Amino acid sequence: MPSGLVVTVAWSGKRVQIATLGKAPFKGRATRKGRLTTRKGKLVARASIRGRKLTLTLAPGVKAARLKGTYMLKVSGRKAVKVRLR
Repeated sequence: MPSGLVVTVAWSGKRVQIATLGKAPFKGRATRKGRLTTRKGKLVARASIRGRKLTLTLAPGVKAARLKGTYMLKVSGRKAVKVRLR
């Protein structure tokens, strides 16, 4: 999958988006769970990341069918990182 490619699916009533990032934001092979927020701090999605694969479950208030732009990925115990979705 090329970096930045995004696939959106509706799964059991939840809107799930899968993205492949250009570079893995965290070291190691573990799956990490966290939050995807705007740069101002508004929650956009719940996130699960493993390597370069980012899986998002969009928050109920998000109107966009597909996320684009730059967001902050916050994982507990780790520093927040910038993530760009195209």
